[in-house]
Amino acid sequence: MRQLFSSVFIAASVFAMAGLSSCSNENEPGMTPPEGEKGIPTAMSLTLNMNGVQTRADQNPGGLVPEDYTTPGETVLKTLHVYIYDAASGALQKFHDLTYTDGAAGSAIVDNGDGTYTTEALDALTGNKKIYVGLNLTTAMTTVLEKADLITLQTSAVQEELVNMASSTTGFSMFSPSTAEGNFKASADGTSVPAENHVTASVERMVAKIGVGATTNPKELGAAGVVKDLKWALDNIGKKFYVPATKSDPSMTAGEWLQEDFVNYDFNGDNQPVDLDPNLQNVEVNADRTQWTTDYSTENFVEDNKLKGMTRVVVKGTYTPAQEITYTLDQDGTLKKAAAALTEGVTYYQIVIPNDNKYVFLATKPDATALAAYYKKVTSQDYAGADITQEDYVKEYTNGANYWWVTMKETGSDGNVERNHVYLANINSITFPGRTEGEFNDKKDDDKELEQETLIDVTVNVLDWYMVTFDTDLKP
Repeated sequence: MRQLFSSVFIAASVFAMAGLSSCSNENEPGMTPPEGEKGIPTAMSLTLNMNGVQTRADQNPGGLVPEDYTTPGETVLKTLHVYIYDAASGALQKFHDLTYTDGAAGSAIVDNGDGTYTTEALDALTGNKKIYVGLNLTTAMTTVLEKADLITLQTSAVQEELVNMASSTTGFSMFSPSTAEGNFKASADGTSVPAENHVTASVERMVAKIGVGATTNPKELGAAGVVKDLKWALDNIGKKFYVPATKSDPSMTAGEWLQEDFVNYDFNGDNQPVDLDPNLQNVEVNADRTQWTTDYSTENFVEDNKLKGMTRVVVKGTYTPAQEITYTLDQDGTLKKAAAALTEGVTYYQIVIPNDNKYVFLATKPDATALAAYYKKVTSQDYAGADITQEDYVKEYTNGANYWWVTMKETGSDGNVERNHVYLANINSITFPGRTEGEFNDKKDDDKELEQETLIDVTVNVLDWYMVTFDTDLKP
């Protein structure tokens, strides 16, 4: 399989062949172009170049190249969609849906054998045009495209699941990053192609690719102990976006983030916030970042800079505190060193000590009386009658599971995920303990902004697919 790296380039030739009809699924939208914009019937054909073009090699530090992060399944051509608009009015004049049948007789798309594919002749009209091209688009996408002009298309949101956009079976959805332009002319003799009728367009994948790993064993910071079995999964994956790359967020309604516009996972298995199992993958320690595990995400632009709307990597690991920071708590509030270390994978509890960096872990959940007595000793405040068993005072780590969040922090960005980018998150260090849950917590996280989130310190480099690499430190 030939690889498509950062983008697919399409050369278009337009032929003035009056009355020629296309064998593809050719359609005219239910609208009448303004007078003077109808044009003369003509035809166009597209040549699809799948050889790949790298355009930003000078920005590829460390020899990172998009070829290393592109699999054959990400370059599969299944369907080709062409949308032709009047340049002046923005009205959609014609659209074509073509299916590639891999060399079958009568196919609307022919493999030229040199990494290029050519379509059959497609109906068009003379005049100034703007053209969008899509590959492997879903029904939800084409439904919007077939009804919208260039203006309304920029604000017509599509709701689609990631699984339908990133499939080696049905193909990866791709779309033009911008419209191609052409002034389609009639041929003087009815057969030759005027130079003005040659158009070049490009497409890019509508999803991002995210990889997580470590080039060396991460430094272990914070509380003493051991972490094992580091895994990761993507969470808060957007389901609503625009087909063109507008870099805006349709999931914000009157400034409000709506959870139903995202796919969220239940990391604790307690059905909160949703009963969905995450696709946990190993965090590989390998200097060769091409060996790291990867996954896909839709694009996500967070206009209010709030963490709750950001697509994030959730890292999960089993952390076991060291024996020297494990205690028992008497009813009178006295802490005593535990007689034995905690067993790996058991549930334990952390007492949050006000104005103190001391780490205290308990094998059993303390009751309110013992906690009140303890806090009165360390703070001189009377906690009697207060509800101090809540998470503000006691954190419960179920089965020893700890969690850390990673957001896609590109230099100068605000945690957005852009289409056709590869994000590689290199874990430099882990600070123990982590969060008690992987999912969003309304009480703790609702108003947090990215600059308030100190979990991650990143350095970013960008290259084509485009690729974004960054180093990250996992902190609670």
